[in-house]
Amino acid sequence: MKAGIWFVDLAPVETVDLVAKQMMNTLGLSEIPGGDMMKIVDENIRNKRLLILLDNCEHLLITCAEIARRLNHQKQ
Repeated sequence: MKAGIWFVDLAPVETVDLVAKQMMNTLGLSEIPGGDMMKIVDENIRNKRLLILLDNCEHLLITCAEIARRLNHQKQ
């Protein structure tokens, strides 16, 4: 995965448990059976300079806020 701007369209995502999966698909990350998808995202973006835009997330606000907080905390 390269640095840059990543647009994660959450309009088709209907449940909170699929948000991380949509992020992984957008970022081109592979799922590990039984693995924590957000941990995989964390580990793969930790040392990268990128902007992840979570768009159309009105129906998933709490989950997206938690993800943004978690990912931002990793950078601090």
